[in-house]
Amino acid sequence: MTIKYSDQFMSWLKEFGYTHCFYVAGGNVMHLLEAASHIFVCVPFVHEAGAAIATDYFNESSINRKKAFLLVTAGPGLTNAITGIAGAWTESRELLVIGGQAKSTEIGRGKYRQIGFQEIDGVTLCKSITKASLRIENKLSKNELFGIVEKTWSDRKGPVFLEFCLDVSLQNGYEFEELIVKKSTIQNFIISNMDAKLISDEIKKSERPVILIGGGISRGTSLEGLIKHGLPIATTFNGIDRIGCEYEFYAGHPNWYGARWANLIIQQSDLIIALGTRLGIMQVGYNWQSFAPQAKIVQVELDDDELNKGFPKLFKGIRADANSAISEVSKLLRDSRINISEWQNFISMVRRDLSGPEEVNTAEKPYLEAMKFVSSIISLSTSTDILIPCSSGAAGYEGAMRVILNKTGQKVITSNALASMGYGLPGAIGASLANVKRRTILFEGDGGFAQNSQELGTAKINNLNLKIFIMDNQGYQSIRNNQKTSFNGHYVGCDRETGLFLPDWIALSKSFDIETMELNSETFPGKQFDNLFCQEGPAVFVVRIDPNQSYWPRILSSRDETGNLVSNPIHKMHPPLNAEHEKKYLPFL
Repeated sequence: MTIKYSDQFMSWLKEFGYTHCFYVAGGNVMHLLEAASHIFVCVPFVHEAGAAIATDYFNESSINRKKAFLLVTAGPGLTNAITGIAGAWTESRELLVIGGQAKSTEIGRGKYRQIGFQEIDGVTLCKSITKASLRIENKLSKNELFGIVEKTWSDRKGPVFLEFCLDVSLQNGYEFEELIVKKSTIQNFIISNMDAKLISDEIKKSERPVILIGGGISRGTSLEGLIKHGLPIATTFNGIDRIGCEYEFYAGHPNWYGARWANLIIQQSDLIIALGTRLGIMQVGYNWQSFAPQAKIVQVELDDDELNKGFPKLFKGIRADANSAISEVSKLLRDSRINISEWQNFISMVRRDLSGPEEVNTAEKPYLEAMKFVSSIISLSTSTDILIPCSSGAAGYEGAMRVILNKTGQKVITSNALASMGYGLPGAIGASLANVKRRTILFEGDGGFAQNSQELGTAKINNLNLKIFIMDNQGYQSIRNNQKTSFNGHYVGCDRETGLFLPDWIALSKSFDIETMELNSETFPGKQFDNLFCQEGPAVFVVRIDPNQSYWPRILSSRDETGNLVSNPIHKMHPPLNAEHEKKYLPFL
């Protein structure tokens, strides 16, 4: 019996471990979609941007080895998805994108702007934001296909884009071919005994160590070998859920947009072991020369370019799999005595005093103060919840990420590197589809929510256990704040008064037949909220936020006498500590 190549292609993807297909239908992928519909759980989305983001978050949060790929048609199908592809690239996350293309005989190949229907050069568009980007003009064998697809999950993860010509999908398939899976190249990056010993020796000598865990550390990697010695553990935003706040010496998630208490801790360390983090500019601050000024920094990272980018100044850069580093260093520390009680006591004190929302932020009634509200919802959450703080603005890194103290067992996913608006809802949908037995909690600003609000229909039709908190501050809050502080309150395109019209969120949500509730100082907390928050299925909570409230603390920048922009180091946040608090919370600087 002859099999169509599109059917064979999809059967191979199933053999490679894929279980779900997220898609928006289109003519140039009609045979691929028809083939996929017989094999995978196929989930239609309203827009390709939402589908791409959801695929990324599905893979990042999936359990039981479930994996999704994205299927979009040619031309606008791909261009609509590019933001999601770029987000997976900047966050180093797994994403396979199958794009449609016109017939191989109807491609302009750079000479013509367009020949085939919806034809556009997707391979070139995606080349700079993928690990592999190529066009399928002739059939690939199973082993050729696997060699390309596995790039998305091997070594440092990233997107792979395959542009599939329509006529190839109609061709006859190959005869049977056995899949040859080669040994993963990540095995070549197991940390050496010498480098593992260097790390363990530095930990033993240190008086104020911090282990900084990044997204390159698998959720399945045990940290017990570090925890048993009481080593302080901080995380990046991408590694936030690798440890819960219940750990006695949890040191938060320091960052340019991190909490003050976490920044105070890492800045006063004398040793930072950075595992599975690229130590990007947001992690160390724009004034990276002042990052942890007394610390030896040891970075364990798969990407050699990240180790040699020039910042921060490293004591030692080690190209290795950071998961193997944790395992090997834990073995070497097994019988060691590590006495850092003064440092441990300091961390416990700073966290106890400063980890809550700062009182400087206030809201007029009936509004709710944003960071106190997020903190209260986190306290009500359970260890099985999935937390999705959106990727931009006041509801994301400027607000929620400052106050989230996640619990052991929770998953937290965000995409702050690209910091795109519109990530929250589709990301939460992807995470919810991957974890159908768990509740997913989303915090997203009204401005960002508007950009993919059409996916409320996807949440509804799949009956997802998704609790959506729309932080309604009547516009683009972070833009409003920037224009207030940088341009003396000259506001442009940030609210209705300046030309930005956002909808009535209660009316919009109800139009999708989703239960909806307004939250303000009179309705929250309360029994009606508790019931809706705890019941199964999707629900929308429109949270009334004061458009004039502040989002302190923040790191400020100023221009020096030459006109150059100079930023404070990450521990010098505004409003500044008073003299008494500086003495108490900055004893080591």
